Amino acid sequence: MNKLSHRILPARIGRDLLLPMVLVFLAISAHAEPLADARMQVGINLFPTFLAARVNLPENNEHIAVVFAERGADTQTIAERLRERIRKRSIADKVTLTPLSSLLEDTRTTYTALFIAQTLTADELDQVLSFALTHQLLTFSPLPGDVERGVLGGIAVSDRILPSLNMQTLRDHGIELKPFFKKVSDRYEPRSSR
Repeated sequence: MNKLSHRILPARIGRDLLLPMVLVFLAISAHAEPLADARMQVGINLFPTFLAARVNLPENNEHIAVVFAERGADTQTIAERLRERIRKRSIADKVTLTPLSSLLEDTRTTYTALFIAQTLTADELDQVLSFALTHQLLTFSPLPGDVERGVLGGIAVSDRILPSLNMQTLRDHGIELKPFFKKVSDRYEPRSSR
């Protein structure tokens, strides 16, 4: 091989690999939305079971806040799907699409549970969790990593889909769940920070 072929060969290999890499990236991007939507739909279907698994149901009417930071078409769709699912199960009286800012500022509305409808920043999630702890609310998020970040309930996806519980949050909020529900759930126990 001469010196010129050494320079052409890497450029040609790069060009030949670029198109497949771009196609793989586009395929992954195209599947990211349906996967996120599928996870959200599973969460919507499982959330009523979380509500029903409480040993002590609220004395007042059930009011669920579907929490989001930035409004989008997807948040409205999530709230509508959740409202319909809960209506079929006759669990809650009210499901409202609630911006995070309104949730934190409104002192008159009494919520019984919070459904997190979109990925929140660490600061936003801390605000939701602090609010939930103060008001002893059940928090649920089907989004990956939220149970490990302190949300009480979510879903665990492996070779099967299970309810997921953050056991420390469960204890901190003073919420008692039925033993069978805890038994069939994936239980996350945070490591102590000693």
